[in-house]
Amino acid sequence: MIRYEEPDEDNLNQIIQSISEGRLSKYLYVAAQDKQRALKLYMWNTLLCEAFYIIIQTVEVNLRNKINAGLVSSFGENWWEHPRFRKAIESERLRDLEITIQRIMNSNKQINNRRIVAGLSFGFWSAMLGDRYNQYIWSKHFVNIFTESTGKFDRKKLRQEITKIVALRNKISHHEPIFQDNLHEHYSRVMKTNYWLCPPTADWAKKLCRVPMLIRQKPK
Repeated sequence: MIRYEEPDEDNLNQIIQSISEGRLSKYLYVAAQDKQRALKLYMWNTLLCEAFYIIIQTVEVNLRNKINAGLVSSFGENWWEHPRFRKAIESERLRDLEITIQRIMNSNKQINNRRIVAGLSFGFWSAMLGDRYNQYIWSKHFVNIFTESTGKFDRKKLRQEITKIVALRNKISHHEPIFQDNLHEHYSRVMKTNYWLCPPTADWAKKLCRVPMLIRQKPK
C-alpha cells in the first residue's frame, strides 16, 4: 500500500509552482481544482510510469536483440555497413544510425555491434519490422528468431503492438500524463508482447511489476 502524506498549504503551493500549473492542468481539471487531490493524481501517475518502465524495458531490450539477430543473419555482424541494408533502409532510420555512429565516435569508443544496438532508439527497432524489410530479413528469419510466433502473431501484428508500446514509452519518457489512459489495456498489451518475445523473461518481469497494484490504488 502506498502511503501519501499531504503537504501543508505553504509547501503545497511551492510544489505546485515548482511543477507548474500548466503541467498540472489536467490533474487540476480532473480534481475539480482541488490542489491536494491533483497532486495525489500527479504522484500516482509518476508511480504508474515508473512501474510500467520495468515491463516496457524488457520488451525493448528483447526486441532489439531479436531484430539484431535477424539483421546479423541477413547482413553479417556489421549489418549497418552492408550495401543491401543501406539500400533497404529509409532515410529517417539511416539518420538515426548515422547519429548513433557519430555519438560513439565522439566518445572515442570502437564502433561495434553491441554499441550500435544499445545506441539505437525503440522507434528504430520498431521500424525494422516494417514491410520494406520483409524480403531482406523476415521472409527467411522471422519464425526462427521469434520462436513463439507460430499460431500467435506474425510480423505485422507484432509491429502493430510494438508501435503502441513505443507511443506509451514516449509519453512516459516525456513525463506526460497516462492516468486517464486505459491502463488495463496498456498493461495487457505490454505483458502479452513480453510473452510473445520470451515467456521466461515475461514471468520474471511480471513478478517485479507493480502496475496492477497501483491501478487498484487510484487516489479518491
